[in-house]
Amino acid sequence: MAEQLVSAGFFIKEYDDLSNKYIYYIVDKSILKECGTLILTGYQFGIFTSILYTIILKKKNFFFPKLKEFKIYVGKLTHINLKLNKPLIWITPAPSSMKFSQYYRIFKPYDTISLYSNTKYNKITISLPTTNLHLKKNKQAFILNFFNSMW
Repeated sequence: MAEQLVSAGFFIKEYDDLSNKYIYYIVDKSILKECGTLILTGYQFGIFTSILYTIILKKKNFFFPKLKEFKIYVGKLTHINLKLNKPLIWITPAPSSMKFSQYYRIFKPYDTISLYSNTKYNKITISLPTTNLHLKKNKQAFILNFFNSMW
């Protein structure tokens, strides 16, 4: 959620000039017209995003009932599609009309012997994709990928 708030333009991500490690977030000036500049440290920004996430998605009184209905609908639609072992495909609205598809596959590990290793532990594991889709990964990633593709 933090990166989505930054990419949406609500916050500006800045780094410390000297160490280039310390990150802080500045609220866009067009949002805070009367208050002035608001700067949050990385820790404060993390607390803010967790509070925002809790208010939007986890609260019992749920402030956005239509968003909750949409999330349940998309979850059921995704579940049905994946039980049929079909990838998730959607097209963004005009003018771009880009086609997106999402299919995280289940990988099966195979143990083999390395031809290039002279040690006694020369076994390696290679994971190859199967034809089955990974239900949990696809379900978790779909709604985020769907919303990000609409920008």
